[in-house]
Amino acid sequence: MKKILFLVLSVSFTLMNFELIAQCSGGKVQICHSVGNACVTMCVPPNAVAAHVAHGDFIGSCSDGRLFALLPDILNTTVDFVEVNINTGVPTILLPSAASFVGIGTSTFDPINRKYYFRGRTEHVVVDINTNSVSNVPIVDNVVEYEYDANTNKIFGLLPDISNATVDFVEVDINTGVPTILLPSAASFVGIGTSTFDPINRKYYFRGRTEHVVVDINTNSVSNVPIVDNVVEYEYDANTNKIFGLLPDISNATVDFVEVDINTGVPTILLSALPLVGAGTSTFDPINRKYYYRGRNEHIVIDVSSNSFVFVPSIDNVVEYEFFSCLVTCPNCKTNINIPTNEDKEIKEFVNVYPNPSSKEISFDYTIDEKEDILSIEIYDMRGMSVAKLLENKHHKSGVYHIKWTLDDSIGNGIYFYKISSSYNKEINGKIFIIK
Repeated sequence: MKKILFLVLSVSFTLMNFELIAQCSGGKVQICHSVGNACVTMCVPPNAVAAHVAHGDFIGSCSDGRLFALLPDILNTTVDFVEVNINTGVPTILLPSAASFVGIGTSTFDPINRKYYFRGRTEHVVVDINTNSVSNVPIVDNVVEYEYDANTNKIFGLLPDISNATVDFVEVDINTGVPTILLPSAASFVGIGTSTFDPINRKYYFRGRTEHVVVDINTNSVSNVPIVDNVVEYEYDANTNKIFGLLPDISNATVDFVEVDINTGVPTILLSALPLVGAGTSTFDPINRKYYYRGRNEHIVIDVSSNSFVFVPSIDNVVEYEFFSCLVTCPNCKTNINIPTNEDKEIKEFVNVYPNPSSKEISFDYTIDEKEDILSIEIYDMRGMSVAKLLENKHHKSGVYHIKWTLDDSIGNGIYFYKISSSYNKEINGKIFIIK
């Protein structure tokens, strides 16, 4: 029997002012290639990397994700829009002087249209990741705690009412930044950088000065529970329906990483004595279940699954972290994807996943043209656990195929991910909503 040896090379190179390392066979570079609202992890020759990056792709697996943020430029009283290396915390400037100084705790991200929204001191700012461009609209209302709702393509936030020492819950016009009050005097003044959003149940959580507050978008109602612990940096985890945050320990000049009871707001300490947080700098990766934040002099990564953390010294005063993964995208998208397999041949796979959302069954239609292939289709929950294998190393000739996934009682409501793997070492990843 003939043995074939594949040599895996570690390719180290510098792009966009920071060093990245990726692995692929045959000296190629692994990238996450975007096609519409879908994404594919693939390997390309080194000389094709620059063109892919210019197109909006990034180096590494699609599951790695990206961090975007703002870097204050004290000299010019502006902020630069930056991408932060997810492992080292090093920022790379994408758009210098994107707006006037940012209002703390006012950014949010639209993963479908890939837009980063934030509030400057005097403007509502929209950064389009696809085109690397920025637009802003002058505004005088001092709205804080932006949270994007993908269900309705709306932004919600809080508008301080100085006269009553309260905040109003508002909807912010996504284009103009103009707020419309939905719930006046929803709570006492908000703690900076303490809001988060549950996209499945459509609930907006935040910390008032003396209460844990829950706004139900569906019913336009608010409930709050008195609380004394000064937890900051709320981040919602759809995998477990939990909120995580940071509890300052003033005596030790550190913070504790905590789980916040979603109904009562009571914190439970998970990790102690972490570096102090910079206000408004946390974000959450729902794919890999990692909580990122910026300390005063560090970039910190907390792995929620293993309850462990690492940090890297960093002197740049970056604020307003927002995590983006193309795996967290539109639940109703149908995707045409052409996947290059080597220099001179390609396999074309058309994938249609429907209905999405669904309550009973999901259909996968796919076409393979001009080639034979071996495919696997697997479904994962938000924890990354496999819940179904629809195909496993199934040989296909060219043609049109259809397969169904019947949702039994073990499959609950929530977000799931499908992965279609081919024998050409390519993947198609997508998102499914289950609503029973």
